[in-house]
Order: sequence, then C-alpha cells, then structure tokens
Amino acid sequence: MKMRKLHVRALLLSISGALLLQACNDAPSAEGEETRLAVSNDVASLSSRVAMKNQSVGLNTNGGGSKGAANLAASTTDDSTYELIAEIASPSLKGNTLSATHVRLDGDQAFVTYHINGAEYGGGFEVINLANEANISITGQALYNDTNMNALAVDTEVDLDGNTQRVYLAGANGSGAIVEKLDITNGLVTENTQTLELPGPNANGVIRTRHMLYVTAGGRSGDGGVVAVDVRNGSNHFTINETENYADAKDVATTGGDVNDDMVVLKGGTNSSIEIYRVAANGLNKRGNSAAGSMNVVDGKNTVVIDAGLAYTAMSDLGVKIFDLNSSSATEEYHLPSTAFGGGLSNGIAVDEDKIYIANGTSGLFIADKPIGSNLTVNGVLNLSGSANFVAANDSYIVVANGTGGVKVLKRIAPEIDACANGDTWNINTNPSAKVERNQTIIKSGSIAFRNDLNVEGELYYCGAMQVGSNLLVQNGGKFDMNGSLVVNRDLNLGSNSTLVIEGSLTIHGNFNFGGTIIFKGSGSSLQVSGNVNNNGGKSEGTWSGRQL
Repeated sequence: MKMRKLHVRALLLSISGALLLQACNDAPSAEGEETRLAVSNDVASLSSRVAMKNQSVGLNTNGGGSKGAANLAASTTDDSTYELIAEIASPSLKGNTLSATHVRLDGDQAFVTYHINGAEYGGGFEVINLANEANISITGQALYNDTNMNALAVDTEVDLDGNTQRVYLAGANGSGAIVEKLDITNGLVTENTQTLELPGPNANGVIRTRHMLYVTAGGRSGDGGVVAVDVRNGSNHFTINETENYADAKDVATTGGDVNDDMVVLKGGTNSSIEIYRVAANGLNKRGNSAAGSMNVVDGKNTVVIDAGLAYTAMSDLGVKIFDLNSSSATEEYHLPSTAFGGGLSNGIAVDEDKIYIANGTSGLFIADKPIGSNLTVNGVLNLSGSANFVAANDSYIVVANGTGGVKVLKRIAPEIDACANGDTWNINTNPSAKVERNQTIIKSGSIAFRNDLNVEGELYYCGAMQVGSNLLVQNGGKFDMNGSLVVNRDLNLGSNSTLVIEGSLTIHGNFNFGGTIIFKGSGSSLQVSGNVNNNGGKSEGTWSGRQL
C-alpha cells in the first residue's frame, strides 16, 4: 500500500449575483475571466427542463436500441407495472449538452452528476426534489467549468448543523482525479466547496463511511486505485489517509458506514476482480480478492452495489455478475452475459426490495427478479431514449442517468400481497423447521407449528396462527408480514435492514433482539415479551398494546 498526501485546494468563494447561473446559461463566466464554479437555486428556471409524463411504460422482450434483440423468451413476464413520471433534460455547458453520469437517492431527493463527453473538461451537480410526484422540480445546481463529475456520495454520517447537507463529488480535471466537497445549506446549493487532488487520472466512485471517505481512481497506469480520505474532525480532515494502488479501479460499495461493515471495490480491465475490504476506522482494511474475468471494454462505466450479502456488478461486455461475499473471497454465484441483453455494455446496476435494474447503454434499462436458488432470468427491457449510464432505485422510484438524454424518473407499481385472500396451506412434513430462501417470496395461510427455528431470509406473508417452537430469525434484508397470532417460544432476532409487520398479536417467550424495523398495523395489535428487549439500532412504527419498545 502506498501513502500519498496531495495539495488541498480550498475554494471559498463569496456569493454574488454575477455568479448565479440561470438554467439555460451556456457556461459559467465572469467579466474578464472564466469562473470555475457557478451556482443557481432558481427553482422556476431550473425546473423548466422538467417534463412531467405520468405515462405507462411497457416492458418489452426485445432489447431494441442499436444493439439488436435481447435473448428473452416471448413468454417473459414481470409482476409489476412501470410508469415514466418525468424526463429531465440535461443542462448545457460551453456549448455542450452535459451527460448524466450518476444518481444517489436520499429521502425524497435525487442527487445527479454530469460531465462533458470527450476530451474537454466540464460538469455539474443537481438536486432534484421528488417529494411531490405530480410536480418534480430541480432545486439547485452547480456547474463546473473545468471538472468532469462522474459520481457522488451523500454524507449521512455527520449532522453538520441541522441545516446543512454535504455531498462529495468524484471526478477529474486537467490535472487528474479529484474529489470535491460541496455543502447545501437551508436547501440551497452553496459555493462552500473544497477540492482534494487524488492519484490517478480520473475518480469514478465514492462512498462515505463514519470515519473515511473511500474513492476509486481509475486509469491504466496503476497510479490510481482505492483512496481512503480522512473525514474525521481534526487537522487531517479531508486529506489522504491511505492508498492501495492498482489499475482500473471502477467503483466502491459498502453494506454500511460502520467499522467492519463489508466493502468491495470493482476493478475492471482485462484482469478484473472484486477487491474485498472491511470498513475501517483508519485507512484500509483489506481481506482478499477474487478474479472476475476479462473485460475487453476497459474505458466503460462499471458499478457495484451490495445487497443481502451479494455484490451485484455491471461489467461492460461481460454483462452482469453477482458474487457471494460471505467469506474472504467473492464467489461468483450468477452471471447474465452480454447476450442476455442483446449485446451492449452493462454500465450500472441497482436493486430494490424485489428487482434488479441494469443500465445497459443504448440497449435500455433491463429488469430482472432477484435470484432464487440457481434461477436468475431477465424479465424485459424499458427502452428509454438515450444511453442508460447509471441507475438508482429505492421502493419509491427508479432514477436513470441517461447520458445526454438527461434523467428519467420512473416508478414501479408492485402487486398487492394479501395472504388472507391468496395464501394457501403451508404443507411441510411434520413441520420441524422452515427456511424462506433469500429473494424467495412465500404467501401462506392457516394454522401451523414448527418444532424448531423459522429462518426468513426472503419474504414471508402469513395469515392465521403460527407457533415457532424455537427461534424466529428474520435475517438482514428479510421481511415477515404476519396477520393473526404469532407465538415464538424462544428468541426473536430481527436483523438489520429487515422488516417485521404485525397485524394481530406477537408473543415472545424469550428475548427480542431488535435490529431492523417492526411495524404494527391496525388498532388492535399487541406485543408481549417475557425476556429482554435488546435494541441494536431497531425502530418501531404504529401503535400497539403491551410491551413498549
């Protein structure tokens, strides 16, 4: 590993009317010289680029675009419907239509980065307000005359002053890779920025953890790699703490911001790999790596996300690969080759509760169900104009960075699940124990008793009466929706990022180890716990009688 400290350029610019940018201005400028940064918070002017659509988008089995038909069966179906809520045209800069490169979703906001395609430098950042689905707006903008912006992270680890959000922008200028710190105060994008130069030619991935900011810097030479930037308070704030150098570092993802959470770096090129780390309090904590194949397209956008112990990767001409991270090496579990998308390049990937979204360039936005067992198939494609460079998703929206085609805001409408109306009897021989597999959905009803554990890694919807003879485990990312009477004879373990929904009564004769979200529905729900309630970062919603949390 190589330590490298570089010069920090602090750009603390006074706000003046000459620097405020209207939405359609062609470039930031000031009298007599070209300014680096221009900011606008003119919502009306910026939002003139938003076209509300609110129209259904069909899911096709033909990839279309310029890459031909996807290899999908004609009988392919999807259980959801999709709507195009809005299209947002890209801003212009120096006579160029900017290309949307990256999206982060945080609450009811989408944050977007842009750059100029080609050799010229220039880019931007925008804040999109998604709170009102009928009136999506752009609330702030920063345009950079000399810097491409390729990715961003939202700082959710530190409460600065209650009124300020901070974002980190990863990009490049004529001197090489950079990461930029930018503040949003009282909802207004500010000129309170700071730039840190990084090793390598181009920064293309960034993630914020509690103590470190991790940035990937690509390039052939091996000067880049993964960089740990210190964001702790003190004299070393926003300086390089540690670097591991290697070529073709593409993106970085974590399971969370706490020390020892999983972290991976996607390394591209002809010797692509998954580099495996733990989130550290100081610098880098390397665990191992695993080969991921050879990508012929070495300059494309490649991304990674982690969900429920799986690393989902978009790997250009290799398509999509999914790796199991439950060890010091990453085991390839699933592969959707480029032919599954009719060719094209897999640029971005995102997941929500049920689906995988693959931004596959001019071939469009592909959608698949999360894998169950050995089964992983593509359901279809939403043909969107432009080139799908990146995609972000949560349970409310799907937002696509669509190159010079701007930003597409979509919504997935999932079917209602009613176990009381649609559940059948759960026939398990002698009912000793049961497991709901990761990404599996089970809908059952009736009366059932398990002698041993019930382990929920996927989604379980149950209506009726259930008794668990030993422990109930709702694992990280799992969901258990119970309507009726649920009795757990020993402990109930609710993992982080898991959900337990109770409409009725819940009785726990042991301990309640509480790390996810428990939701009580209706007016008559109740909770009884004979042992201890151990709150490990869990939260509760609704009203109920009995033991309070």
